[in-house]
Amino acid sequence: MALQSNERDASADTLVAKVYVGYFPSSVAVNPITNTVFVASDRGIDVIDGATNKLVKTIQVQTEPFGSGISVNPVTNKIYASSSDGAVYTIDGSTFTVTGNMTFIPWYGVGNIAINSITNMLYVGSGTHSVFVVDGSNNRLVKEIYIINAYVSGNLAVNPMTNMIYQTGTCNGCINGTGFVSVIDGKSNTMIKQIDLGRGAVPQYIAINSITNKIYVRDLYSTGIRIIDGSTNTVTDAISAGSSSESSVESPAGIAVNPTTNKIYAPNWNISLDPGQWFLGSSIKVIDGSNNKIVQTLPVGNAVMDVAVNPVTNRIYASDSYNHRVVVIDGNGPLENAKIMIDTINGMHLKKGITKSLDSRIDGAIQSLNSGQYDDAKKYLKAFIDKVEVFSGKKLTTFQATSLIKMANDIINSLPAK
Repeated sequence: MALQSNERDASADTLVAKVYVGYFPSSVAVNPITNTVFVASDRGIDVIDGATNKLVKTIQVQTEPFGSGISVNPVTNKIYASSSDGAVYTIDGSTFTVTGNMTFIPWYGVGNIAINSITNMLYVGSGTHSVFVVDGSNNRLVKEIYIINAYVSGNLAVNPMTNMIYQTGTCNGCINGTGFVSVIDGKSNTMIKQIDLGRGAVPQYIAINSITNKIYVRDLYSTGIRIIDGSTNTVTDAISAGSSSESSVESPAGIAVNPTTNKIYAPNWNISLDPGQWFLGSSIKVIDGSNNKIVQTLPVGNAVMDVAVNPVTNRIYASDSYNHRVVVIDGNGPLENAKIMIDTINGMHLKKGITKSLDSRIDGAIQSLNSGQYDDAKKYLKAFIDKVEVFSGKKLTTFQATSLIKMANDIINSLPAK
């Protein structure tokens, strides 16, 4: 049974922050190395510091990037943002400045961008039958790959470990619109297969777990998730990631995977069937990739447009378009974060008495979290903060004290109220 919003498991994913950005935030991308988040909004590319959850800059581009695709190459620290006028803007992640743009087919516009960070190759989708391959070292077009049967091309995803690229699409001229996933070999830059998803399927969103080599595909009009085995490029399973009733229906709004934790994040819109209402809110289904079970449902606002994951920090970022903000979710949960605090304290190499004094309070919080005694956990954490404040500037440096207090407060704020 999935964990609902009014229930709480100490190991569950937890909403920890809301960062307000420009109007109508849409695409989200993360650089896990620099811990920086990039969000397309009506005013440009908003930049969020993942360490502080603060908006640090807005990058201006020539055309509004709302609805555009954003991708990051963490190795080169370059960000690529597509726009409806057919351009792909290149942004330097160290200076947050636009360093160039590439124009492909302005008439149809440019869609989703996927990057192989190992080969430094970009794969740019379009409204036509083509995928454009770009060399990230010089931003030059290498090849245009024609996707047969494609009437509507969807999103792209890359598995850098296998150098395979996957794009969703629907068939041109097929009865009832057969949906498929095109498979491109990154070594030869040729399409080697189309995976048939059946009539009536309109696959749109796609994400890959590069460790398990599984591809997750969401339909535009249904909340089911198809699972493709990347070793055989065949559909092996499906997950129901939404529901409907007489009064409302859930509609998919993206998908993301954390390959480190093997969790899948599938946001939905909850749409009212009452003509007098529209949005009833948005939620994210958290799925355990080891058994394909929904383990949690997180309410995240009114109209989530996209979701992205930082696998290093285990933070998840969802753009809430209606409320003009990015919702930050901690994938570790309070219990895991409390354990991380123990490691952090021990890593400071303090005097044994100081370490023991601090550890004992966190140990008490961990025991309380394990037994579901959240009020007791808060008491231990507040006692920890009091002790750190006493040690600050004496037994602890100001930086150490500030860091520990922030970690403790983050856990307290993630716990349910009475």
